[in-house]
Amino acid sequence: MTRFGDIQARHAAATPGPWRAGPFDTGKPRGTCAWVFPPAGHTLDRVADCGADTEEGRADAEFIAHCPDDVRWLLDRVTRLTEALADIAEEVNAGTFTDLWVIERARAALDTEQT
Repeated sequence: MTRFGDIQARHAAATPGPWRAGPFDTGKPRGTCAWVFPPAGHTLDRVADCGADTEEGRADAEFIAHCPDDVRWLLDRVTRLTEALADIAEEVNAGTFTDLWVIERARAALDTEQT
């Protein structure tokens, strides 16, 4: 499987969204925490505990809470760009598009695996 396929599979297997972030006063000595909650009715009581309810903890919770929707958007965007690139490649192969360097540069950008 490709890295893109791996990401798609992990996204599909994750707890479905929308997730939400919020401070939650535990009433325990630890104090207030920043949580990420799954949708109502899900069996998990929370997706993540981002530590103390600080600016950083809230930012982390918001980031995590938005990941399912953000990753879905990015996956869709990459798919659309890949399809557009394939359409351009078809035009090149048919001889109706002459700026091959544009396609090669876009293909290289899409094919680059970043670790």
